[in-house]
Amino acid sequence: MIAIGSRAASGDDFLYLAVDVGSYSLRAGLFDGRGERIASAAREISVLNPQGGRYEQSSTEIWDKVLEACDEVLEAGDRGRVAGLSFDATCSLVLLDGEGRPLSVSSSGDPERNVIMWMDHRAAQEAASITSTRGEPVRYLGGAVSPEHELPKLLWLKERMGGTYAEMGEAFDLADFLAYMATGSRARSICTMVCKWGYLAHEGAGGWDEGFFTAAGLKDLYAKHLSGYAIRQVGEAVGAVCPDFAAKLGLDPACIVAAPLIDAHSGGIGSAGAALDPAREDEWRDVLTRTLVIIMGTSNCHMALSAEPVFIDGVWGPYFGAMVPGLWLNEGGQNATGSLLDHILRERSIYRELTEESGEAIFAILNREVARLREADFWFNKNLNVLPYFYGNRSPRADPDAWGMIDGLGLEDDIPSYAKLYLSTVQALAFGTRHIIEEMERHGYRIEYVVATGGHIRNELLLQEHANVLERPVYLTQETENMLLGGAVNAAAAAARYPTVIAAMANMTRMGRRITPQPERYDLYRRKYEVFKRMYDYQREIKGILG
Repeated sequence: MIAIGSRAASGDDFLYLAVDVGSYSLRAGLFDGRGERIASAAREISVLNPQGGRYEQSSTEIWDKVLEACDEVLEAGDRGRVAGLSFDATCSLVLLDGEGRPLSVSSSGDPERNVIMWMDHRAAQEAASITSTRGEPVRYLGGAVSPEHELPKLLWLKERMGGTYAEMGEAFDLADFLAYMATGSRARSICTMVCKWGYLAHEGAGGWDEGFFTAAGLKDLYAKHLSGYAIRQVGEAVGAVCPDFAAKLGLDPACIVAAPLIDAHSGGIGSAGAALDPAREDEWRDVLTRTLVIIMGTSNCHMALSAEPVFIDGVWGPYFGAMVPGLWLNEGGQNATGSLLDHILRERSIYRELTEESGEAIFAILNREVARLREADFWFNKNLNVLPYFYGNRSPRADPDAWGMIDGLGLEDDIPSYAKLYLSTVQALAFGTRHIIEEMERHGYRIEYVVATGGHIRNELLLQEHANVLERPVYLTQETENMLLGGAVNAAAAAARYPTVIAAMANMTRMGRRITPQPERYDLYRRKYEVFKRMYDYQREIKGILG
């Protein structure tokens, strides 16, 4: 069903179409030139998990669902007035053969399994191998290559599925694949290439380090593929829509497709500009470098901009121009956040009983129970502590082998104990964010605005606990679909309706509600945060004992 925004575009406005492909669903949104959402639509997409640590998808299914969602939202506006289009997606790897057909990444050989998802950790060994080269791109990836990056996945394919690797005609980041399908252009986005492929954008034309690829065992990838790519900047056009795509959606053939974005970066563009005053252009860059955006979804991303490169072990980047042209980006992250809450809650037998009886979302039920228990004792969960590294730690420890821990469990299996575990997990996620921000600020960042976006901003308890743990306000924007809004901003800049990406951000994004922390509660949050950090130290001691 189409979700209609607060108002339709006026007849004088150009429109902007944005597509956001997440892990389990995708969305399309139609916006006017002021950043007002006119319509949005969503589709679920399949995730295949053939064995532990492996996650695969179908690019054919994703593209078909993209067309469906776009066609639906375009019913709400004049298709011919769409001036620009932008795609964002998870940093998943798409393979096509030499004829442009899906090429299987699966042991099943099924060509419809041609996407290795971002959260697939099959290439952990290859990531460590590439890190050991200590090449210059590694330095700009936070000092360690993650199995979530594309190069380890491609090295895994080369070493474990050599026939597939030899047959590979194209290897795309998912966002670049979507732009390719819409335009036919093989150009790549600076966003994906810098963040996931080792491109050093600050080096200009010499951004590919051939020696690094040789040392990593991927010289052939550099020679056959990477060295020939045209790299497009954020806010720059990849090209106009191709005739087939334009005909399917009824778009003007002159409609521009912007350089695509990684989903978190699109969310950053759709959120970071909310604190900007459109009339005070001289302050824009300064305000942006004092703003941190938290993308709250299946995983969490923490996006911070700087005027000069900042190197932080365990925090990805610095990436030049990967989110906002001319500024450097550091990206902290938590591997499992929304997915961890789902895992923790669904593991308990009481989950089905509660949700089936009431028909309510589990978060609404548990938030209400937490509030009830806190009336008698605000710290009813004081002695239950969680280390949320159930899928390793991305930042700031950069330890994919870390594991989750729960300390303080009893034999209870009732609603209060369930709420206690839930609250402790929420707090653990907030402690992880605090740890990341502390590392950023220790290296020179001065964060004034923390802006939250993503699917989990609907959880009021999660937001309040973050404000309390961070000891600073958390801001929301007026638009809740910030990945889509970021795409509209990118499309408007690429279509030259605004002179720069920052100008589009200042004019199309707006600050909304503020979640205020509770200083009277800080003391025990600080003590529980100390426990949080010591749990990891204790885990390392355990590993040392066990060998």
